[in-house]
Amino acid sequence: MATSFRFRPSEIATAAIRVYDNNNHLVETIVPHRDSTSITFRTPLLATATRYFVSYQEPKTGCESQRIPLEVELEERPHISNISYRAPDCGGGTVIFTVNHSRSVDSLLVFAEPPLPENPNPLRVATRNTNITTFNYVAHRPTQITIRPYNRHCGFGNSETKNLNIYPSIGFDTLYGERNPNNLREFCIVAKGEGGRSGNYIYQIVGSHPRDPNFPDPNVRNTTGRFCDPRIKIDVHYDVRICDPTAPACCITARILIFSDFVRAQNPAIGEITNWQIYPNPTQGIFNLKITGNPLNSSEVYNLELLNTVRQLVWSNTFAAQGQEWNFELPENLNDGLYFIRLHKPNGPTLLQQPLLLQR
Repeated sequence: MATSFRFRPSEIATAAIRVYDNNNHLVETIVPHRDSTSITFRTPLLATATRYFVSYQEPKTGCESQRIPLEVELEERPHISNISYRAPDCGGGTVIFTVNHSRSVDSLLVFAEPPLPENPNPLRVATRNTNITTFNYVAHRPTQITIRPYNRHCGFGNSETKNLNIYPSIGFDTLYGERNPNNLREFCIVAKGEGGRSGNYIYQIVGSHPRDPNFPDPNVRNTTGRFCDPRIKIDVHYDVRICDPTAPACCITARILIFSDFVRAQNPAIGEITNWQIYPNPTQGIFNLKITGNPLNSSEVYNLELLNTVRQLVWSNTFAAQGQEWNFELPENLNDGLYFIRLHKPNGPTLLQQPLLLQR
């Protein structure tokens, strides 16, 4: 690193300045400008030496002054001693990093692998002449973070790596009600989660509205997502919760209304629709309906409706049933969230229903 030395011009006139290390080896000779009051030694000083000597030498006679001790304070090489972080319990978000490092660190460079689009890569963080630096980082999925300390004189120090164990959020892929095919007097709630870490979710019915004293029932929980129970009633809201067993705090709850015309039904004219798909789901506003099993009657029209979680109709479309696949676009003013697609004939029973997640 470079070292500066100040002096009075009258002391040296046109003399050269000679620098010796502690072993009496000449390190550098500099002839300063006549009007200078300081010089910078260009030769890097040895990291093992902390004491140098300076003398003046008259160029014409070669006479050299007494050597004056020059104390040199070497900066510590930048290094990191510890990295810790705090992250949201589920779904990620703002992660708060705390880095313990040497005071010689001028800045930290933060790299993500794979890169996260929410942050610059690398992200440069100033350390403000301290040995503890805290900064925010945005992450919504597991990733590996590498932090490199930097000093303007000494360059980069050791790199440290930390794995961000972000728990992905869970979403509802499926949520609907249907009659129990083995007992037509009984209703079932069917749920399926997506995302998260594990496909082996814990499903529970955690409440009902209006309140049913039968729910919540701690025994009504399973890993299949299918609840067939004689206590499930028509025209009652049920709260269904999905939890990831690998991340106990990572749960999501949605409400479904069981009502008579919103369960899977059989239409004697075409039979139950057995092979159908709504995609993409989640959607940004445009989705497709594809039916290949027991297709619709091509000579008739059908209604496709979008209902919110409290059974309110928020959008509908009437279409002719030619073909097996249809494309639909939702209005721009719809809020993001969970909805239900319902297909039926005008004034007819429900032929199919499927949750649809809107995420623009």
